[in-house]
Amino acid sequence: MAKSLVIIQLELAEAKKQANCLEQISRELKQTANYDLEIVLKGIESVWKSDTAFTYIKKGRVLQEELEKRADELKNIANTIRLIAKNTYEAEMNAYRIALTRKYK
Repeated sequence: MAKSLVIIQLELAEAKKQANCLEQISRELKQTANYDLEIVLKGIESVWKSDTAFTYIKKGRVLQEELEKRADELKNIANTIRLIAKNTYEAEMNAYRIALTRKYK
């Protein structure tokens, strides 16, 4: 049995909601990497003067880059979800229209 119009629309809305949630997480992760972690690393750099401090800060920069990469990946996943949801919605709406106009003998 074909999906109802309401179910098709609800599934699209749910997919968009999930994509928006992922995009929000992506923004927060970028904020953490570019602002929060940056403040911490600058603070460490200003008070900790030794060879180990340099190593620690270097590892912090690597973590910062990884967080930024993961944030970008989450944003790409959100965009992919939106694209798949749109394509699925269009296909299901087409199937719905066909089902409505089909004549049985």
